[in-house]
Amino acid sequence: MYSNPIKKLFGLFLLYAVVIIGIFVIQFKSESIFSETIGSFRFRLTKTENNQKTILKNSFQAEFNGILFYFDDSNPVTIVKIPTNTVHDITLISWSKASALSSTFNFTEDVSLTFTVSDSSPEADLSIQAKLPKDVDSVSINFKPRKGFQVTDKKKSNAVLESTESKYLLTGSDTANEKVTISRSTSISYSAVKETTGFSFDAAASYALASSEIYAQNIKALETNILNLFREAVKNNTTITEQSVVAYVAVMAKNGQYNNALDSVPDSFKKNQKRTYLSAPYFNNLSKTYTTLEMHNESMLMLAKQAVEQNNCSIFAVSGISDFLRLNEDEETAEKLLNILSNTEIPELSVQQASGILNVYTSLLDSGREVKINRALIDACLGIIENSCSIRDDGQKVVLASSNEGQPKPVQAIETGIALVRYAKKINAQNLEKAGYFIVNSYFSDISSNDLYSFSEIYPLLIKNNTYYPHFEIIGKFHGKSVWAWTCASKLSCTENSSGNLDVNIEFPKALTHYIIIGGIPAFNKINIYGIPFRTDARFETYNSSGYVHLKNSQTLLLKSRHRSETEKIQLFYNEENKSAADASAEDKTQSE
Repeated sequence: MYSNPIKKLFGLFLLYAVVIIGIFVIQFKSESIFSETIGSFRFRLTKTENNQKTILKNSFQAEFNGILFYFDDSNPVTIVKIPTNTVHDITLISWSKASALSSTFNFTEDVSLTFTVSDSSPEADLSIQAKLPKDVDSVSINFKPRKGFQVTDKKKSNAVLESTESKYLLTGSDTANEKVTISRSTSISYSAVKETTGFSFDAAASYALASSEIYAQNIKALETNILNLFREAVKNNTTITEQSVVAYVAVMAKNGQYNNALDSVPDSFKKNQKRTYLSAPYFNNLSKTYTTLEMHNESMLMLAKQAVEQNNCSIFAVSGISDFLRLNEDEETAEKLLNILSNTEIPELSVQQASGILNVYTSLLDSGREVKINRALIDACLGIIENSCSIRDDGQKVVLASSNEGQPKPVQAIETGIALVRYAKKINAQNLEKAGYFIVNSYFSDISSNDLYSFSEIYPLLIKNNTYYPHFEIIGKFHGKSVWAWTCASKLSCTENSSGNLDVNIEFPKALTHYIIIGGIPAFNKINIYGIPFRTDARFETYNSSGYVHLKNSQTLLLKSRHRSETEKIQLFYNEENKSAADASAEDKTQSE
């Protein structure tokens, strides 16, 4: 007779236990969806609260003007590892509001994605940047059009999303697979495609952005961004590129803070065995970095020979071709390459090739070299650039037409604009110069405010007057051949004196040290630095003094120059009568001073 009450009590006990446990679970573990909004950019995340600890689920949706970026466990964010080129899934760990206009999402494998809107208005543009560790080449995230939008045009690196009322351009590699792929050197942009009107060089000059004053303001902002973003990258232990380091040091040196700049660059970069000749003028190790310069020159020579054989103008769009032609003016291949420009037949050219030809022509004129060129080719290059441009209806932007490779990147467009500016200044064509400023100023705003890589990439294109940025320079002639230097010095020159010896003069601030690679220097009998003989020493860069090593086979002088005065003279003696004097007087006054 007691069985029923016992069963009831047991049942009630189980029920209460379930309720209590349920309350406990609900109290200490709950899953919820939350969202954040920045202007037209809205994203949703899912979080779990467990023992007062928030854990994010690997789930994300972000909407912005007709596009949805998303990932979850079934459609993860992926990375490509190097050097194996294998694809790996990564998962979301945390997020933070990087600024009032941007949010950063952190993943496993030390990868992060930052979404940034240009402003809080409905007309804002969106950009996505990635922070990648050294062993990751790229990261990919999924996208698809929202309801009412469809992808109407796909190219290699961009896609157009369109509705009945709006059209947007998404730039980024692999858009054909409805993914955007971001590497260390690229960012993704998504912006409205606005109606445009016709463009002419003469008409462009009347627009507000066709201004050297706005250009100067953009340069100032560019330098400020480089300094701030570099310091932030160092503080956060973010991977920095060699080009970013060089741009940072050049800007700091221009501001009178050369030594402070060198000291603030991380030792991990200075000791990196993968450094190239690009940063050699600041951080020594000339013997090793010179080999990368040799490799660069050999690569350019191979491209030049191919261009000559194929009568192909594509080489004029290659970065560094102007320097190659100036440094190798005595070589047959360089001369044959220039002959392409004097052909009477006008080839079919892309905007980048036309810009490159203008840049080469102007650079060679700047160096004082006579250039035989078909004038009709220059006119054709100008026409190609002019016809590729249009002006947005609001007058706030010049738009360069897309090619088979997709929409030109801001860096490419800026390169086109600055080629126009340099050429126009050479021939004193003010309308053409203003049109160039219009293009450059238009595309400055397309670079994300936290894109250190792009800022560092365009800096050497625009700042030709900051000689602290490493550059090639023809410094004179010796034995009838060009002598050149890779340097960050403000001025170098060499003269062959009446005795047949060579004097090299170097200008750099007193008490500062820099490093120079000088080509076209045959083996000599004696060298004077500070007016006294010096002997060579493989450890010359480690001493608190100037020093050198000479590479006989390539006729190259690797020189450390520590300035006791603003102008230092290096004397190279070639006559035999100097040899015995050198042997007698060089009492190991080498690098110990």
